[in-house]
Amino acid sequence: MQPPKFRIKIAVFNFVGYCTAVGLATVIDPLLKTHVHYPDRNYPHAWIWLLISPLVPLLTYCLLSLRPHHAPKAMMLAGSSLPLVLAGVFACFGFPPERPHVGILISTVSFSGISFLTVWLRLRADGCVFLNNAGAPYASRLERLKATTTMWQMIAVYGAGGYLVFTMSWAYTLYVAVNITVKDDLDRFRLAQGEVIQILIITTCVVLGPLLEAFDNAFEYATKLSEVVENPEHISSPRT
Repeated sequence: MQPPKFRIKIAVFNFVGYCTAVGLATVIDPLLKTHVHYPDRNYPHAWIWLLISPLVPLLTYCLLSLRPHHAPKAMMLAGSSLPLVLAGVFACFGFPPERPHVGILISTVSFSGISFLTVWLRLRADGCVFLNNAGAPYASRLERLKATTTMWQMIAVYGAGGYLVFTMSWAYTLYVAVNITVKDDLDRFRLAQGEVIQILIITTCVVLGPLLEAFDNAFEYATKLSEVVENPEHISSPRT
């Protein structure tokens, strides 16, 4: 089982994702009077969807805390994203006339993907038990540790670079979409403001989530490699 701090972090990611998706739709949508498809949106019952927001992190934390006898890792992966996905699917049908609300659906799926990837990277870091396999030659274990260290370094560096490129493409796409979606300059400013807020929040979660896990894993394995090279008798798993 992962430590409580890690489970709380995933629960916070899902809570922030749900509040971001529902909150931005609640605040910004009614202001966009020149929207090409939905110019007169009003959500008098949006407070209901905001009130149920605490259920998302609570359910996430409870699912991550379960210890089933079969497939515990599968349960953690499901618990990391399923509560937010289900909440987003239900919420996206509660903002008429846009049913489903595409912005809420995409935003919640994006945040659930961040939580899922963060948990997956944490679980993948538990694969260094081969160092304690006394039946395998020391040289083979050392080579495998070198390969694993290189893999995590590549994941961390290329992941950060890939997300940077993705964010630039994403920002440009949103710039084009904003100019097409609304007609008035003030509405364009409001919609663009909401999209920028969403990008900043998602980027913060990506940095503190999967990217941090990848860099932590790369650092842990590099440290372990240095320890093993200097002291071959000192062999243990990097992170337990």
